[in-house]
Amino acid sequence: MGALKAKDYPLADKGRAWDGDAAEARIRKWAGGPDKDKIDWSKYGSCYLWYDENDKKNFGSYKLLYVDIIDGGPHIVFKALTAIISAINGARGGTKIPAEDKKKVYNEAARLYKKFDEEPPEYKG
Repeated sequence: MGALKAKDYPLADKGRAWDGDAAEARIRKWAGGPDKDKIDWSKYGSCYLWYDENDKKNFGSYKLLYVDIIDGGPHIVFKALTAIISAINGARGGTKIPAEDKKKVYNEAARLYKKFDEEPPEYKG
């Protein structure tokens, strides 16, 4: 299993709404899909903060999407980061990633959160 280092993509407008399902569909298309056999998995994975290292070519192996495709390219979405940090801290049933990866994911999400000139919520483990 593995926490991923976030890419420093451009920032979306801080007030941009977050729709993870719609963003995921746009990510698939941007990465060459939507067909699984045509996806550039490196590109696709660059939009997530965690993945299952043992199953890199499966959409369900990627979790904690933090970007959306805006004007043809990936942009970091603030409300995606707030959702990720909330989930890491246990909101909405928490996350289904290994405990040893949660702090790493939190650290990456918090680093990006600060790029929006905001202080991230405290890590609750």
